[in-house]
Amino acid sequence: MTKIKRIRKLYGIVGALAILAIPYFIMIQSENNNIETAQSLCPFKMLTGFPCPGCGITKSLIFFYEGDFLKSIYYHIFGPFTVLFSVISVIVLVT
Repeated sequence: MTKIKRIRKLYGIVGALAILAIPYFIMIQSENNNIETAQSLCPFKMLTGFPCPGCGITKSLIFFYEGDFLKSIYYHIFGPFTVLFSVISVIVLVT
């Protein structure tokens, strides 16, 4: 395997793990479960007032980690699929 392919694999693994880890750490840091009322940090939504296609994915992953699958799907339909895709990506890239 060439050096470039190894670097790309490493970037893919780091990216997938970041997608899984960042919402988890936000969940740990949030006090009093204020995730539902927290302000969105989406630049598109801040500028236009309209949600972008990715809005809600972080909240969806947080509720997925908490085991509230209905709320996870309510915030973003692809939240649970994002977790599944990230885990499969890490497994494929490691092997």
